[in-house]
Amino acid sequence: MPGSASIGTRGAVKVIERLRVGFGVGESLQRQSRRGVDLA
Repeated sequence: MPGSASIGTRGAVKVIERLRVGFGVGESLQRQSRRGVDLA
């Protein structure tokens, strides 16, 4: 049981990290697009 639980938590951590990276990329893209609009 402990092994399966640790695997589950590891999977959740990986998913959370992927979500964080995805949101970070989205925010950076939004900032770049905003800068482009300001420059234009």
